[in-house]
Amino acid sequence: MPTIRLDQTLRRFAGNLESIKAEGSTVAEVLNSIKNEHPELNMKLYDSGGNLQKWLTIWVDQENIRFMDDLATKVNASSDVYFLLGGSGG
Repeated sequence: MPTIRLDQTLRRFAGNLESIKAEGSTVAEVLNSIKNEHPELNMKLYDSGGNLQKWLTIWVDQENIRFMDDLATKVNASSDVYFLLGGSGG
């Protein structure tokens, strides 16, 4: 099972868990597999239109999915899927 690794800010929306075991062979399937188990986290990850929040960055095994196949990026049983808050500067 792939493991979702949560950034410290997101942990409070998942019962203070650092990681969550998930099911799926793509990032989209992994996200879908945790919807019911962690509804508060799910609400933080998506905007009102059902799209992932712009500030969320997802990495699979040290690769940003934006430079791969985005939500169709493949994962395997040993994959680490990192959910990180994007930073901005000014």
